[in-house]
Amino acid sequence: MLFLQFSAGKERYALPASQIVEVIPAVRLKAIPATPEYVAGVMNYRGYPVPVLDLCALTLGTRCRKWFSTRIILVKYPWPPGTEEAIVGLMAEQTTELVQSDPSSFKPSGVYPEDAPFLGGVKGDRDGMVQQIEVKQLLPDHVREIIFRDKTEQGHGTGPG
Repeated sequence: MLFLQFSAGKERYALPASQIVEVIPAVRLKAIPATPEYVAGVMNYRGYPVPVLDLCALTLGTRCRKWFSTRIILVKYPWPPGTEEAIVGLMAEQTTELVQSDPSSFKPSGVYPEDAPFLGGVKGDRDGMVQQIEVKQLLPDHVREIIFRDKTEQGHGTGPG
């Protein structure tokens, strides 16, 4: 299976390529006041507003640096359940490498932070450890309510998903 590998600070993470819609350069975002620190803002994607999460802020508590390799990874997010998928942007650093890996090579880490259910299994390679991100676990209920309120109220998806 193909995975996109990226970094948040010095830590490496991976996403299954099958969950990715597109990877784009970091673009200017519209900040949304009164949201959690890791909600970086909203971007225009093909005429639709798409929320963007800062993976560095989410995992490490500090914003992604503005590197040339900082990208926004557009992923399919299964919300609301039973409808078409929404698209969410994930800002990450050093988003430069596709790697082939057996999904079963990611093993449970044995550490399960309550505030980070999106942290999946880990695996070792020549450069150390890499951890899988579980997209469907990224957003706690209160954040889903903030960024998908219109989808929840309408009972169906909107946007290019």
